[in-house]
Amino acid sequence: MFSGLAHTLAGEHVHVHLPGGSFYYTRREPFGVSALASAPGIIRFRWPCGNPRQPWPAATAWCSSPPRSRPLPPLAPWQLAEIYAEAGLPAGLFSVVQGGRRHRPSSNTQTLRRCRFTGGVAGGQAVAEAAGRLIRPVTLELGGKSPLIIFADADLDEAVRGAVLANYLCQGQVCSNAARVFVERRILDDFVDRLLRRGRGPSTSTPSGSWATSASAEAEGAKRLFGGDRVEVPAPGDGHFLAPWLRAGQLLRRDAAPSAKRSSARCSPLLEFDTERLRRSACRAGVFTRDLARAHRVIGELQAGSLYINTYNSYPPGVPFGGYKMSGFGRENCAESLRSYSQVKSVYVECAGIQLPTVP
Repeated sequence: MFSGLAHTLAGEHVHVHLPGGSFYYTRREPFGVSALASAPGIIRFRWPCGNPRQPWPAATAWCSSPPRSRPLPPLAPWQLAEIYAEAGLPAGLFSVVQGGRRHRPSSNTQTLRRCRFTGGVAGGQAVAEAAGRLIRPVTLELGGKSPLIIFADADLDEAVRGAVLANYLCQGQVCSNAARVFVERRILDDFVDRLLRRGRGPSTSTPSGSWATSASAEAEGAKRLFGGDRVEVPAPGDGHFLAPWLRAGQLLRRDAAPSAKRSSARCSPLLEFDTERLRRSACRAGVFTRDLARAHRVIGELQAGSLYINTYNSYPPGVPFGGYKMSGFGRENCAESLRSYSQVKSVYVECAGIQLPTVP
């Protein structure tokens, strides 16, 4: 997609009325070395090669990007770099930086001209603070507690399919997954029954991969409705495999930790509601209802960057992706993200000679 947009990184003639044929034009120039980072690296432990598109806009704008790899899957980024080189990416535009906790990203170096960060709010604040000291532009993708709202008039079978896709995509380890599922109270029991039926019955046609680490497994006191057990699998058999699980009970309190904090797990917190008064910033949000007037009204009130009506986690190329408020700022996956790696230079061309102001 970005290679097809490369020609759009062009300047323009600015149409202003100037004397003697003088004119303005602009040109776009690359920022330069751009730090692509996440918590703690763009090549993430839970998605080591699932998000290779992030360096593309930087490379298309001719900005070199040294992403920092997570120590847990150290080989994946090297293979990604080899693929880029084999595909013809010019040398130096993509360079992998390895390191552990003692080797922090050099966000304070003067050579970095731009920063892009994926991670939590605390990490985003630290990156923004470091970039602010150097007056560097930043794009922050901080995820959030994205809501999926299911009204009583929704097609329940479609809503169940949407909830499964919204929660368990990539083992639930997607920052924009619907980490909170709000179900209208009078259909909650029916919804749970259908969701459990869809969740049971493992099949080789729906494989579930391994976690790189179980360090973030939660120990909350909510009632577990289904799953969450360690799954024994054939060789190699030494990964962290957990069954998807469904939680309720204490999670119906909106101040409970799993309801308020972002998690990266195959877990569905269910919360019941009676009214539409649901407000929180997020990357994404979704609504299931047959009432399109209600759907557009709720979508207009939700503070999120990507919204869905009667679906979830559809992410075609070219559609802007990003969050609102504490979920970050800036957009990816679109022409805007490509332009963000360039800066505009304005040029004035004098054709009529310099006219000094006259003093009365």
